Amino acid sequence: MGTETLEKWVDASGSGPESLLQRRFLKPPYGYVIGIVLWPVFISIMSVWGVLLQSGPPSIVVTVGGLVVGVGSFVVASMGSALVMGITAWNTPDERIRRQLALLFPSLPLAVLLFGLYLNWPMTPYRSKLGLSAFVANELSKIVFLGPAIGFAFVISPLAVLVHRSRLK
Repeated sequence: MGTETLEKWVDASGSGPESLLQRRFLKPPYGYVIGIVLWPVFISIMSVWGVLLQSGPPSIVVTVGGLVVGVGSFVVASMGSALVMGITAWNTPDERIRRQLALLFPSLPLAVLLFGLYLNWPMTPYRSKLGLSAFVANELSKIVFLGPAIGFAFVISPLAVLVHRSRLK
């Protein structure tokens, strides 16, 4: 048996933070979509947790699960959304920065519009037409309106990165 050198065993090409930042899902538009979709997913997880709490689990499950779901998933959704969209903005080619800015700025008024719909157009009056309980109708309005509103509000992170990059040129 011959011994092989360490270089043959370890392939260092494509490793490190630089290669992780160049992944396909961190390029426009995928990163922006992922950053926005994280919020309805987070609210869906919170809704499922609310349903599980109604079944009366033991207190240790309520305490630990509440910390994991309530605090942990909120931190993951916030940091994940901001980082994914910020890295996506950083990966935007220089010639497309102005175009990305023009496409992302309307998302802030869209966030305000969706939040206004969430506050002023609750799904609870339509629950009988849809055949839903009051809890499900309330959670559905959170997932449909509030989740994307928060996601679109987090577009401020890539906007800041793109404005910074446009000032550097």
